[in-house]
Amino acid sequence: MVSIQVSKEFLLRETGATEKELLEALPQVKAGVEENGELLTLEVTGDRPDLLGRYGVARALKGYFGKETGIAQFKLAKSKTKLTVEASVKKVRPFALAAFARGLRFDDESVRELMQLQEKLVLTHGRRRRKVAVGVHDAATVRGDLVYKAVGADFEFTPLGWDRPAPISKIMKEHEKGREYAFCLNGRDYPLFCDEEGVLSMPPIINSQRTAVSMQTKDLLLDVTGTDWEACNVALNILCHEFAAAGAKIEAIESDGRLAPETKPHEMLLSLDGVNKLLGVAFKPAEAVKCLRKQRLDATEKNGVLACLTPRYRADFLHPVDLIEEIALGHGYNSFKPKQPSMFTKGSVCPETLQEDKARDALASAGFVEALSRVLCNEDAAFKALSETRFVKIKNPISKEYGSLRGELLPSLLGLLSANTHNPYPQRVFEAGEVVVRGGKEGTQTKRHACAVACHSAASLTEAAAALRHLLESLGVADYALHPCGENRFMKGRQARVMIDGKAIGVIGEVHPQVLENFGLQMPCVAFEVRLDELPYA
Repeated sequence: MVSIQVSKEFLLRETGATEKELLEALPQVKAGVEENGELLTLEVTGDRPDLLGRYGVARALKGYFGKETGIAQFKLAKSKTKLTVEASVKKVRPFALAAFARGLRFDDESVRELMQLQEKLVLTHGRRRRKVAVGVHDAATVRGDLVYKAVGADFEFTPLGWDRPAPISKIMKEHEKGREYAFCLNGRDYPLFCDEEGVLSMPPIINSQRTAVSMQTKDLLLDVTGTDWEACNVALNILCHEFAAAGAKIEAIESDGRLAPETKPHEMLLSLDGVNKLLGVAFKPAEAVKCLRKQRLDATEKNGVLACLTPRYRADFLHPVDLIEEIALGHGYNSFKPKQPSMFTKGSVCPETLQEDKARDALASAGFVEALSRVLCNEDAAFKALSETRFVKIKNPISKEYGSLRGELLPSLLGLLSANTHNPYPQRVFEAGEVVVRGGKEGTQTKRHACAVACHSAASLTEAAAALRHLLESLGVADYALHPCGENRFMKGRQARVMIDGKAIGVIGEVHPQVLENFGLQMPCVAFEVRLDELPYA
């Protein structure tokens, strides 16, 4: 959840609703509300970045009240300016999009809203700028065509808030934003967004002082960079819809033969029978379409199948069940009639959960901090970790970032440490959770692992062995052995298999320097990972 503040007067004016109607409607469009004088504090879920701007909230409310339905659209002109993305950024931060928003008028409230939208958008949808970053520039200062390229640490420009040029290496060490977001680049080459006169920004760190926005700014240049093209396009669509609703003229900028933002809706098919079965309501086709249009989507029906159109400023449609949720919201949860359950059941905690909880307690008491990473992952992390486990790939992934299912926990924890090199050491993290491996009747099996990593200047195999012993004893395992092994991800002679009754149930070792280099880690690491399924339930 993320909090934003929106003027109550603005929403009342935009929707034409009474104050009571407004406060009752906001939770129904997935924006929890708390009054704070003339400002409303809204709690927005991370999957709805389109609600992070005041016009985005107003758009959803207009659909709820039936004042405007269907997909919101705006006129999109083509700019004469072009953007060139050079090959030098492909391994750093490969995607860049840009557009102009012209004819704006700023006051104190609109400037505050712009800063809030930009900040919250890159915090949530942008994953703290690692996945997507946004730059907003005074377009009056921009000259000629644009280029997105990578340069070395000795390149100089004047960052926002400074009055003289400095090398990028100094900016990263001394500028507030350089220190805060250094983890996004990990000391690699540095991407620059430039025009014909010089630097506009260094994504995802800081803008140039030359293009700073002021109250006198009328035209904006929006730049969006990141590691996923579709995520960048979603962010640019959100910004363009916000400024278009405020009266701006939007101009798309061509990059590599592709105009951005791309606004053509995505299509997803949905069975009406599936909708009725899941929701327990016999929706007619026209009723289901009406519900979707209230949610600012669109649809047509043919032979019991809904062809649903989703706008490009929405990033939360991963499965047909997401569309069913929109129909439920459009129908209104208060309109569903509750039913008494046909039977009474009493739940209890299963032995596997109790075992995982004991593992968590043991590792936490050993000085490790728990991490929670996703089962969905990018297989690149496994390659960087020199893992011998073949990760299960998803046939139709929504994005490359989540194109595989993790087969072990160590790559995820090393990725976490890689993102926290700017924080103090020692760092000790662990995770107990699910992994997916090949095998079984269905071709894949879900297993449970526990993994711990210590990263600091004095990290040693002795430290890891002590934590492993504490974990196993807490789980009722007193008799185990360590047998030497030869995995590429650990140092030769400083690794072992964890054996119980002659069966390997895990591995322990000092992480190989090549793996440390792959993850940008400057400190030694020791780690172990065990398969909880192979251990007895204590």
